[in-house]
Formats: sequence, structure tokens, C-alpha cells
Amino acid sequence: MDAIVVPIGDPSDARLTIRCAFAVAQRMQCRVVLTSVCSSAEVDPRDRALRAAAVPFGDVAPWTVTVVDASSDIVSGTLSVSEAHNAMVCLRVSDRGAVSRWLSGSVAEDVMRTSQRPTLCVGPAVTHVPLLGEEVDVVVSTDDSRTSEVVFDAASAFAAGVGAASCEVVQAVGPDEDVAPSGGSPPTPLRDRARKHLAEGVARIARRGVRATAQVLPGHPERALVAETVRQEAGFIVVGTTGRTGIGRVTVGSVAAEVVRRSPCPVLVVPTSR
Repeated sequence: MDAIVVPIGDPSDARLTIRCAFAVAQRMQCRVVLTSVCSSAEVDPRDRALRAAAVPFGDVAPWTVTVVDASSDIVSGTLSVSEAHNAMVCLRVSDRGAVSRWLSGSVAEDVMRTSQRPTLCVGPAVTHVPLLGEEVDVVVSTDDSRTSEVVFDAASAFAAGVGAASCEVVQAVGPDEDVAPSGGSPPTPLRDRARKHLAEGVARIARRGVRATAQVLPGHPERALVAETVRQEAGFIVVGTTGRTGIGRVTVGSVAAEVVRRSPCPVLVVPTSR
């Protein structure tokens, strides 16, 4: 990855997102590309506004500005800039009052659903992102699906890139999920399956030279994950999403959406269905 692209509508409301992008770029030794989609008449004023927004961070990491004419919509414009710069997208996710609304049609959701790359999300509960001098840990959320390997690989690359001290790989198991159905032989308890799966994830991440541990968390995934992140004072969360549309998107993507909305730190959302 050569850069971090930050799509911006209103530069005055993007300071935390810009700070996050520069903080990660500093750690990963890459540059920041501030980008915006606007009408041709607004190109020059928007360009000046983006440059002014980058000035306070100019000594943190190298940066450029790309303003795209409105002949392209903001999602396709952002992704085209990302592809051109071999970049990850870092964007702000505002709290629109309900997860279902966040999932249905926001620019952030459309970028994540469409992008071939992981997207770094700065949710409404984020108040701080770690700069280079701060030690940082990464919490990696998984389930026992086959697509978890994609999340493990993205997490290990990201953790190595930002110089994370460690990764904690977690899986939440609800209290009703260990109960066997009536009749017949009981299945392997989900906690035992989770421990085996987490051990595989730890080994996969450790191969990238990142220290990793594992933990099975009790409770609902999004709540347990955010609580563990707060307890660990982690700098980033990594979580997977299928990128589906329609009802499937709401069902499968709701955990990632809720984590982004509640997380006190930025969340790397990894597409797993490519």
C-alpha cells in the first residue's frame, strides 16, 4: 500500500479523520491523499480548502490533494483515486441514529461494499488515534468461518505496518450457543471450536512477525468486542464484512456496522467475499 485516501465533503468537519489518516500514514511510512468530488465551479475553492486542512499535519507524513469533477459520483470517484494510488480509504462514519440507517445507502457503506480493499473507518465514538510515539495494540474480531483467513491476513499486514505491539484475536460466544439441540449426540461446544479457530488465527498472524494472543469473549459479538477494546485500550479494531446487499447485508453486516458506531478507536473493515 502506497497511500491513504481520505474522501472529504466538508473540510471543517474532517479534522479527526485527517488526523487518523496522517497518524496511520506516519506509522506505515506512506502518504496521504485528500480527495473530494465537487462541481467544476467548486474545484479551485475545494482544492484550497483541502490544502489548508492538511497544513497542520504537514510534518507528520507527505500528502497531496486530488479534487475530482462531479461527473463522477463520490463513491466511484473515491475508489478510482484509491486504485490510482494503490491506497486504502480512510473515512468518517457519522452516527445517523440507527445501525439500519447506517447500512442503507450512506457513502461510507457504499465505499466499503464496493471496495476491493480494507477501509479504515473513524466512527462517531472515536476521540483519539495513536501517533507514532504511542504503543498500540490491535484487536482482531473473527468467527469460525472460512473467510476468517482473509481477515487474519489483512490484520497481520495492518498490524505489522502500523508497528503494533501485539494483536489479540477474539471471538464472541453467546451463552445460548453452547447448548446442544435435544436428542442425538451433542455437537462440539462452540467454545472449543472457537479456541481451535483462534489458535489457527494466532499462528497465521504470528507468521508475519506480530505477537498475537487469543481470547473467547462471552456475549453478543459487537458489545463484547467493543468492551474488550476498551479494556485493552487498543488502538485499532479489525473486523470482516461480506459486502452483501439487501437483506443479507443488514443481517451479516450489522456486527461490523455496530462495532464502527460504538468503537472508541478506528476500525479496519475487511471485505471477505471478493
